[in-house]
Amino acid sequence: MAILTCKDCAFTATENWRMGAHFHETGHRWDGQHSPSHVREYDLLDPASHSGNDGPSGERMGFWIRTCAALIDGVIFMVGFMVLAVLLGESASFFVAILLAALHHVILTSIRGQPLGKMALGIQVVKASGDVPGIWTSLLREIVGKFLSIAFFFPLGFLWVGWNRNKRGWDDLIGGTYVIRKRLGSE
Repeated sequence: MAILTCKDCAFTATENWRMGAHFHETGHRWDGQHSPSHVREYDLLDPASHSGNDGPSGERMGFWIRTCAALIDGVIFMVGFMVLAVLLGESASFFVAILLAALHHVILTSIRGQPLGKMALGIQVVKASGDVPGIWTSLLREIVGKFLSIAFFFPLGFLWVGWNRNKRGWDDLIGGTYVIRKRLGSE
């Protein structure tokens, strides 16, 4: 859903017909089909589109490269789970593996902006300022954001990357982060 805002008088509407009625009442020209040039369109679920701040510079990473990074992490953790299953037994190793996976994502995202899968593909999680997220942002993104992305309408929160103009999933929107191609020389 989008918010349409008239730049002339700051009238806002979420439906084309309401904006059309506004233009009819005020005399502004509009064909009713396309947003007129003096109307800005915003994504309701992406606060960055409201503020005029488009986030950090750098190419935004989409759904497929993020999926590949997640698959790399998945393979690494599957191997780790198998080793833990031999050492601890299957039931105990499942909980230890989940805990280690969560710690891996939170710690590496807060330090480098890159869990192992993202590191392998040269992509990075950053805040709107372009800085690596700290521990609290990483906890919010990796634990709360990913839980909500999975828990409701799986996997809609991750697929959201394909619809959001800044290629942000629910975990990014919740954590205030972006995933971009890692800048060369930024260590």
